[in-house]
Amino acid sequence: MALNTINKRLKLHKNIKPLNQQQKAHLYLLFVSFFLGLSFPFLKWSTDYLSIEALLAWRFFVAAAVCSLFIPRGILRNISVLAHLKPLVKGAFLMSTVLFLAFWLQIEGLKYTSASHCTFITAFYCVFTPLLSFLIGRDKLGLRLSGSILISFLGLYFLSYQPGTTFNYGDFLTLLCALCVSAHIIFTDKYSRQCDVSVLNAFQLWGMTFYACVLLAYQGFPPFVKHGTVPLLTLIELILFLGIPATALFFWVQTSQQKYTTPSYVALILLMEPVFGAIASGVILLERLSPRELFGAMLILSGLILSQLKLKKVVFPKFSKHTHLF
Repeated sequence: MALNTINKRLKLHKNIKPLNQQQKAHLYLLFVSFFLGLSFPFLKWSTDYLSIEALLAWRFFVAAAVCSLFIPRGILRNISVLAHLKPLVKGAFLMSTVLFLAFWLQIEGLKYTSASHCTFITAFYCVFTPLLSFLIGRDKLGLRLSGSILISFLGLYFLSYQPGTTFNYGDFLTLLCALCVSAHIIFTDKYSRQCDVSVLNAFQLWGMTFYACVLLAYQGFPPFVKHGTVPLLTLIELILFLGIPATALFFWVQTSQQKYTTPSYVALILLMEPVFGAIASGVILLERLSPRELFGAMLILSGLILSQLKLKKVVFPKFSKHTHLF
Protein backbone atom coordinates (compact mmCIF):
# COMPACT_ATOMS: atom_id res chain seq x y z
CA MET A 1 0.00 0.00 0.00
CA ALA A 2 2.78 2.41 0.92
CA LEU A 3 4.66 1.66 -2.31
CA ASN A 4 1.53 2.23 -4.37
CA THR A 5 0.96 5.60 -2.69
CA ILE A 6 4.56 6.66 -3.36
CA ASN A 7 4.29 5.57 -7.00
CA LYS A 8 1.09 7.58 -7.45
CA ARG A 9 2.72 10.69 -5.99
CA LEU A 10 5.75 10.25 -8.24
CA LYS A 11 3.44 10.03 -11.27
CA LEU A 12 1.70 13.23 -10.18
CA HIS A 13 5.04 15.04 -9.89
CA LYS A 14 6.05 13.80 -13.34
CA ASN A 15 2.81 15.17 -14.80
CA ILE A 16 3.51 18.64 -13.41
CA LYS A 17 5.20 20.63 -16.17
CA PRO A 18 7.98 23.06 -15.18
CA LEU A 19 7.34 26.75 -15.69
CA ASN A 20 8.51 28.17 -18.99
CA GLN A 21 10.51 31.40 -19.23
CA GLN A 22 7.46 33.58 -19.80
CA GLN A 23 5.63 32.18 -16.77
CA LYS A 24 8.73 32.71 -14.62
CA ALA A 25 8.92 36.31 -15.85
CA HIS A 26 5.28 36.85 -14.86
CA LEU A 27 5.95 35.49 -11.35
CA TYR A 28 9.00 37.73 -10.93
CA LEU A 29 7.01 40.78 -12.03
CA LEU A 30 4.19 39.87 -9.65
CA PHE A 31 6.71 39.49 -6.82
CA VAL A 32 8.28 42.95 -7.30
CA SER A 33 4.87 44.60 -7.80
CA PHE A 34 4.24 43.57 -4.18
CA PHE A 35 7.11 45.81 -3.02
CA LEU A 36 5.83 48.67 -5.14
CA GLY A 37 2.38 48.29 -3.60
CA LEU A 38 3.93 48.04 -0.14
CA SER A 39 5.49 51.48 -0.68
CA PHE A 40 2.05 53.15 -0.94
CA PRO A 41 1.36 53.61 2.80
CA PHE A 42 4.92 54.87 3.37
CA LEU A 43 4.58 57.40 0.55
CA LYS A 44 1.20 58.48 1.93
CA TRP A 45 2.81 59.12 5.30
CA SER A 46 5.72 60.94 3.63
CA THR A 47 3.48 63.51 1.91
CA ASP A 48 2.48 64.89 5.32
CA TYR A 49 5.98 65.37 6.70
CA LEU A 50 8.59 65.29 3.91
CA SER A 51 9.40 67.09 0.67
CA ILE A 52 8.35 64.65 -2.07
CA GLU A 53 10.85 66.11 -4.54
CA ALA A 54 13.74 65.59 -2.12
CA LEU A 55 12.49 62.09 -1.31
CA LEU A 56 12.42 61.22 -5.03
CA ALA A 57 15.98 62.48 -5.49
CA TRP A 58 17.28 60.37 -2.60
CA ARG A 59 15.20 57.37 -3.68
CA PHE A 60 16.56 57.38 -7.24
CA PHE A 61 20.12 58.09 -6.09
CA VAL A 62 20.15 55.06 -3.76
CA ALA A 63 18.57 52.87 -6.45
CA ALA A 64 21.07 53.99 -9.11
CA ALA A 65 24.03 53.48 -6.77
CA VAL A 66 22.89 49.97 -5.79
CA CYS A 67 22.28 48.91 -9.40
CA SER A 68 25.67 50.29 -10.45
CA LEU A 69 27.38 47.96 -7.97
CA PHE A 70 26.03 44.92 -9.84
CA ILE A 71 27.28 45.89 -13.31
CA PRO A 72 29.84 43.27 -14.47
CA ARG A 73 33.22 44.88 -15.09
CA GLY A 74 33.77 43.29 -18.48
CA ILE A 75 30.61 44.84 -19.89
CA LEU A 76 31.85 48.38 -19.31
CA ARG A 77 34.63 47.74 -21.84
CA ASN A 78 32.21 46.45 -24.48
CA ILE A 79 29.81 49.40 -24.32
CA SER A 80 32.62 51.73 -25.41
CA VAL A 81 32.01 50.44 -28.93
CA LEU A 82 29.67 52.84 -30.76
CA ALA A 83 27.39 50.04 -31.93
CA HIS A 84 26.62 49.15 -28.31
CA LEU A 85 26.73 52.66 -26.90
CA LYS A 86 24.15 54.28 -29.20
CA PRO A 87 21.10 52.10 -28.33
CA LEU A 88 22.15 52.10 -24.67
CA VAL A 89 22.28 55.88 -24.35
CA LYS A 90 19.15 56.38 -26.44
CA GLY A 91 17.20 53.74 -24.51
CA ALA A 92 18.29 55.02 -21.09
CA PHE A 93 17.45 58.60 -22.10
CA LEU A 94 13.95 57.74 -23.36
CA MET A 95 13.14 55.38 -20.47
CA SER A 96 14.36 57.77 -17.74
CA THR A 97 12.62 60.77 -19.35
CA VAL A 98 9.14 59.26 -19.68
CA LEU A 99 9.40 57.53 -16.30
CA PHE A 100 10.39 60.68 -14.45
CA LEU A 101 7.60 62.57 -16.25
CA ALA A 102 5.21 59.88 -14.99
CA PHE A 103 6.37 60.38 -11.39
CA TRP A 104 6.24 64.19 -11.66
CA LEU A 105 2.83 64.30 -13.38
CA GLN A 106 1.38 61.99 -10.75
CA ILE A 107 2.72 64.18 -7.92
CA GLU A 108 1.37 67.34 -9.59
CA GLY A 109 -1.96 65.66 -10.29
CA LEU A 110 -2.36 64.72 -6.63
CA LYS A 111 -2.40 68.44 -5.78
CA TYR A 112 -5.68 68.85 -7.68
CA THR A 113 -7.40 65.47 -7.44
CA SER A 114 -8.04 62.72 -4.92
CA ALA A 115 -5.83 59.71 -4.27
CA SER A 116 -8.58 57.36 -5.47
CA HIS A 117 -8.89 59.25 -8.77
CA CYS A 118 -5.11 59.24 -9.13
CA THR A 119 -4.88 55.47 -8.61
CA PHE A 120 -7.68 54.72 -11.05
CA ILE A 121 -6.59 57.08 -13.86
CA THR A 122 -2.91 56.10 -13.59
CA ALA A 123 -3.97 52.52 -14.28
CA PHE A 124 -5.23 53.59 -17.71
CA TYR A 125 -1.77 52.43 -18.81
CA CYS A 126 -3.36 48.97 -18.73
CA VAL A 127 -5.49 50.11 -21.69
CA PHE A 128 -2.94 52.38 -23.41
CA THR A 129 -0.10 49.82 -23.40
CA PRO A 130 -1.86 47.05 -25.40
CA LEU A 131 -3.15 49.64 -27.88
CA LEU A 132 0.29 51.21 -28.40
CA SER A 133 1.89 47.77 -28.59
CA PHE A 134 -0.69 46.65 -31.13
CA LEU A 135 -0.18 49.79 -33.26
CA ILE A 136 3.58 49.22 -33.48
CA GLY A 137 3.08 45.55 -34.29
CA ARG A 138 4.52 44.15 -31.03
CA ASP A 139 1.35 42.59 -29.59
CA LYS A 140 -1.63 40.68 -30.88
CA LEU A 141 -4.75 41.38 -28.88
CA GLY A 142 -6.34 37.96 -28.44
CA LEU A 143 -9.74 37.37 -26.89
CA ARG A 144 -8.34 35.98 -23.63
CA LEU A 145 -5.88 38.85 -23.05
CA SER A 146 -8.45 41.49 -24.02
CA GLY A 147 -10.99 39.93 -21.65
CA SER A 148 -8.41 39.77 -18.84
CA ILE A 149 -7.57 43.46 -19.27
CA LEU A 150 -11.26 44.40 -19.33
CA ILE A 151 -12.05 42.41 -16.16
CA SER A 152 -9.01 43.80 -14.30
CA PHE A 153 -9.77 47.36 -15.37
CA LEU A 154 -13.36 46.97 -14.21
CA GLY A 155 -12.01 45.67 -10.91
CA LEU A 156 -9.81 48.74 -10.56
CA TYR A 157 -12.89 50.92 -11.07
CA PHE A 158 -14.57 49.30 -8.05
CA LEU A 159 -11.36 49.38 -6.03
CA SER A 160 -10.39 53.04 -6.41
CA TYR A 161 -12.97 55.18 -8.22
CA GLN A 162 -15.63 57.06 -6.29
CA PRO A 163 -18.86 57.80 -8.24
CA GLY A 164 -20.31 61.29 -8.31
CA THR A 165 -17.04 63.13 -8.93
CA THR A 166 -16.01 65.13 -12.00
CA PHE A 167 -12.95 65.14 -14.26
CA ASN A 168 -10.59 68.03 -13.39
CA TYR A 169 -7.12 69.39 -14.18
CA GLY A 170 -5.45 66.95 -11.79
CA ASP A 171 -7.17 64.06 -13.54
CA PHE A 172 -5.83 65.33 -16.88
CA LEU A 173 -2.25 65.42 -15.52
CA THR A 174 -2.71 61.90 -14.17
CA LEU A 175 -3.96 60.74 -17.57
CA LEU A 176 -0.73 62.07 -19.11
CA CYS A 177 1.11 60.14 -16.38
CA ALA A 178 -0.60 56.93 -17.56
CA LEU A 179 0.55 57.63 -21.13
CA CYS A 180 4.13 58.04 -19.88
CA VAL A 181 3.96 54.74 -17.98
CA SER A 182 2.74 53.02 -21.17
CA ALA A 183 5.57 54.59 -23.16
CA HIS A 184 8.08 53.39 -20.55
CA ILE A 185 6.82 49.81 -20.83
CA ILE A 186 7.09 49.98 -24.65
CA PHE A 187 10.61 51.47 -24.53
CA THR A 188 11.71 48.87 -21.95
CA ASP A 189 10.39 46.11 -24.18
CA LYS A 190 12.43 47.42 -27.11
CA TYR A 191 15.76 48.35 -25.54
CA SER A 192 16.00 45.48 -23.03
CA ARG A 193 16.38 43.21 -26.07
CA GLN A 194 19.21 45.32 -27.53
CA CYS A 195 21.30 46.30 -24.49
CA ASP A 196 22.79 44.73 -21.40
CA VAL A 197 20.07 44.85 -18.75
CA SER A 198 22.28 45.75 -15.77
CA VAL A 199 23.87 48.72 -17.56
CA LEU A 200 20.59 49.91 -19.11
CA ASN A 201 18.80 49.85 -15.77
CA ALA A 202 21.62 51.69 -13.97
CA PHE A 203 21.79 54.37 -16.68
CA GLN A 204 18.01 54.76 -16.51
CA LEU A 205 18.08 55.33 -12.75
CA TRP A 206 21.00 57.78 -12.96
CA GLY A 207 18.99 59.72 -15.54
CA MET A 208 16.03 59.87 -13.17
CA THR A 209 18.35 61.00 -10.38
CA PHE A 210 19.57 63.82 -12.60
CA TYR A 211 16.02 64.96 -13.41
CA ALA A 212 15.06 64.82 -9.73
CA CYS A 213 18.06 66.98 -8.76
CA VAL A 214 17.18 69.51 -11.49
CA LEU A 215 13.61 69.71 -10.15
CA LEU A 216 14.94 70.07 -6.61
CA ALA A 217 17.27 72.92 -7.66
CA TYR A 218 14.43 74.62 -9.55
CA GLN A 219 12.39 74.67 -6.34
CA GLY A 220 15.27 76.18 -4.39
CA PHE A 221 16.24 73.03 -2.45
CA PRO A 222 13.33 72.97 0.05
CA PRO A 223 14.02 71.36 3.46
CA PHE A 224 13.65 67.60 3.51
CA VAL A 225 11.37 67.62 6.58
CA LYS A 226 8.44 70.02 6.11
CA HIS A 227 6.55 69.63 9.37
CA GLY A 228 7.46 68.36 12.80
CA THR A 229 10.52 66.28 13.56
CA VAL A 230 11.34 62.93 11.97
CA PRO A 231 14.10 60.76 13.52
CA LEU A 232 17.18 60.35 11.31
CA LEU A 233 16.99 56.55 11.56
CA THR A 234 13.42 56.65 10.27
CA LEU A 235 14.49 58.73 7.27
CA ILE A 236 17.35 56.35 6.48
CA GLU A 237 15.09 53.28 6.73
CA LEU A 238 12.47 54.94 4.53
CA ILE A 239 14.99 55.93 1.83
CA LEU A 240 16.62 52.48 1.85
CA PHE A 241 13.28 50.71 1.51
CA LEU A 242 12.02 52.97 -1.27
CA GLY A 243 15.40 52.98 -3.01
CA ILE A 244 16.33 49.28 -2.93
CA PRO A 245 13.34 46.87 -3.07
CA ALA A 246 10.71 49.37 -4.29
CA THR A 247 12.90 50.94 -7.02
CA ALA A 248 16.23 49.20 -7.75
CA LEU A 249 14.87 45.65 -7.50
CA PHE A 250 11.60 46.50 -9.22
CA PHE A 251 13.11 48.17 -12.29
CA TRP A 252 15.91 45.61 -12.57
CA VAL A 253 13.37 42.78 -12.66
CA GLN A 254 11.13 44.67 -15.09
CA THR A 255 14.05 45.47 -17.41
CA SER A 256 15.50 41.95 -17.28
CA GLN A 257 12.26 39.97 -17.52
CA GLN A 258 10.19 42.02 -19.95
CA LYS A 259 12.07 40.62 -22.94
CA TYR A 260 10.52 37.22 -22.15
CA THR A 261 6.94 38.48 -22.33
CA THR A 262 4.86 41.19 -24.01
CA PRO A 263 4.03 44.77 -22.94
CA SER A 264 0.34 43.87 -22.55
CA TYR A 265 1.08 41.17 -19.98
CA VAL A 266 3.43 43.50 -18.08
CA ALA A 267 0.73 46.19 -17.88
CA LEU A 268 -1.81 43.62 -16.68
CA ILE A 269 0.44 42.12 -13.98
CA LEU A 270 1.39 45.56 -12.66
CA LEU A 271 -2.31 46.18 -11.99
CA MET A 272 -1.79 44.09 -8.85
CA GLU A 273 0.23 47.03 -7.46
CA PRO A 274 -2.85 48.97 -6.19
CA VAL A 275 -4.25 45.73 -4.76
CA PHE A 276 -1.08 45.12 -2.77
CA GLY A 277 -1.11 48.81 -1.85
CA ALA A 278 -4.65 48.56 -0.48
CA ILE A 279 -3.73 45.48 1.55
CA ALA A 280 -0.56 47.13 2.89
CA SER A 281 -2.52 50.26 3.82
CA GLY A 282 -4.97 48.09 5.73
CA VAL A 283 -2.21 46.39 7.70
CA ILE A 284 0.07 49.40 8.30
CA LEU A 285 -2.35 52.36 8.35
CA LEU A 286 -5.35 50.33 9.60
CA GLU A 287 -7.42 51.32 6.57
CA ARG A 288 -10.23 48.88 5.83
CA LEU A 289 -11.48 47.83 2.41
CA SER A 290 -15.20 48.29 1.82
CA PRO A 291 -17.19 45.45 0.17
CA ARG A 292 -17.06 47.41 -3.10
CA GLU A 293 -13.26 47.75 -2.92
CA LEU A 294 -12.84 44.09 -1.95
CA PHE A 295 -14.96 43.08 -4.95
CA GLY A 296 -12.73 45.21 -7.19
CA ALA A 297 -9.57 43.58 -5.83
CA MET A 298 -11.02 40.14 -6.51
CA LEU A 299 -11.87 41.14 -10.09
CA ILE A 300 -8.30 42.30 -10.71
CA LEU A 301 -6.96 39.03 -9.35
CA SER A 302 -9.44 37.08 -11.49
CA GLY A 303 -8.34 38.94 -14.61
CA LEU A 304 -4.71 38.18 -13.83
CA ILE A 305 -5.44 34.46 -13.30
CA LEU A 306 -7.48 34.32 -16.52
CA SER A 307 -4.57 35.78 -18.49
CA GLN A 308 -2.33 32.92 -17.36
CA LEU A 309 -4.74 30.08 -18.12
CA LYS A 310 -4.25 28.07 -21.27
CA LEU A 311 -7.71 27.50 -22.65
CA LYS A 312 -8.09 24.51 -24.91
CA LYS A 313 -10.15 24.79 -28.03
CA VAL A 314 -13.37 22.83 -27.93
CA VAL A 315 -13.70 20.71 -31.06
CA PHE A 316 -17.28 19.77 -31.87
CA PRO A 317 -17.85 16.53 -33.78
CA LYS A 318 -19.12 16.76 -37.33
CA PHE A 319 -22.43 15.05 -37.89
CA SER A 320 -23.48 13.59 -41.18
CA LYS A 321 -27.02 13.14 -42.40
CA HIS A 322 -26.97 9.54 -41.23
CA THR A 323 -25.76 10.29 -37.69
CA HIS A 324 -28.32 9.57 -34.98
CA LEU A 325 -27.99 11.27 -31.59
CA PHE A 326 -30.42 8.95 -29.83
